[in-house]
Amino acid sequence: VAPSVKIKPGTWIHPNACISSMTEIGYCVNVNRNAAVGHHNVLGDFVYINPGAQLGGLCTIGRGSTIGIGATCLDRKTIGLRAFIGAGSVVTKDVPDGTTVVGVPAKPLAVQG
Repeated sequence: VAPSVKIKPGTWIHPNACISSMTEIGYCVNVNRNAAVGHHNVLGDFVYINPGAQLGGLCTIGRGSTIGIGATCLDRKTIGLRAFIGAGSVVTKDVPDGTTVVGVPAKPLAVQG
């Protein structure tokens, strides 16, 4: 964890996680093992970063969002509130609030019914 990272109470940073400079982490965030969080990111409250996830620089992750195992978020992307990024997905575009995206590149999950 870089010295310039700001971390609010209740946050868990697991072994082998890497958090780069100037990142801001909200309340009760979970950064799991082997995850990498790039520089100048903002992680909202109650964000869950699963093992092996990778966040590029200058990303904003909205409150209550989940980044799946091994997912990648490219630089300068915004993931909205309560969004879910599926395991192994690659986020190449911003993700709106409450949206689940999956795949490479990540696309909204089609709802059948």
